[in-house]
Amino acid sequence: MKRYILLIIISFFSLADRAFGSEIVVLKSSASKINQQIQDVFIDELGKRVPHRGLKCIQPNQMTEVVITRRNEGGIASRIQSIAPDLILALGAQALEVALLVPNIPVVHLLVIHPVTITDKKRPVTGVSLSVPPKVQLDEMKSYFPKVKRIGLVYDPKRSRKIIEQLNSVRPDLEFIALPTENIAEVPALIHSLRGKVDLLWMLPDLTATNQVTIQSYALFSIRNKIPLLTFSKKLLKHGATIAVTFDTDKMAKQAAVLAIDMLFHPVGAEAERTALVDPPVETIINYKMAAKLGIFIADRRKADE
Repeated sequence: MKRYILLIIISFFSLADRAFGSEIVVLKSSASKINQQIQDVFIDELGKRVPHRGLKCIQPNQMTEVVITRRNEGGIASRIQSIAPDLILALGAQALEVALLVPNIPVVHLLVIHPVTITDKKRPVTGVSLSVPPKVQLDEMKSYFPKVKRIGLVYDPKRSRKIIEQLNSVRPDLEFIALPTENIAEVPALIHSLRGKVDLLWMLPDLTATNQVTIQSYALFSIRNKIPLLTFSKKLLKHGATIAVTFDTDKMAKQAAVLAIDMLFHPVGAEAERTALVDPPVETIINYKMAAKLGIFIADRRKADE
């Protein structure tokens, strides 16, 4: 009889583990490859870091994937609310906007440009920034191109004013020639005006200054003047950039898993204002073929680190 009762108790707690595990909704702005890759890495990292037993275990069948489409976007918030998850992982700006329509659910976000314009301080929201801080970009660049002293860039004051305001304070040893414009058509001429005045050209993540129309102007200036071109995207290396200081998406997904665990296992309470935005893990990539074509010296970081 005692053995029978013991089996009942064990079965009860086994069922409790399953019943009270954390439920997570992965809300995606699209069914893109990068979103799927981030989701896979996030789930894998979460599985490595959380307990597989206990009242807060996370099991594979407790992950619900929701992709936003034109047909379903109107009813997604209600659907998620009916699931009543413990946390929402929002991938993309649209996903974050929809996630915030679901009341009282903590949110972790990724792949959102300027999330502060979407989030509020009335609920627990956190995420990984898509912007690499200017100091990090410049420090990385300088470690590979130590001879650079003068840096030229074009920017839209409405989009990138805050970045420009930081430059002299984060790297006072460098000289910045920052040319403002609000007109895409002016960008090529402004880039050309930097001839003979700079040692490096910097492409900012600024939709006015850097876009499909202006990319070629940056590359041509770099080639004609034999100076490196710094960019923020790995893809732009194919268009002639010499160095890209960007974010590592896999590491971002792992970082998001850590943030999710913090949300799940350390509830912040009704009065909390967790809106922290953490800097992304950095990945620096050199286009050695372009550097050789330009005849540019690249410092050996391995020797510097020894």
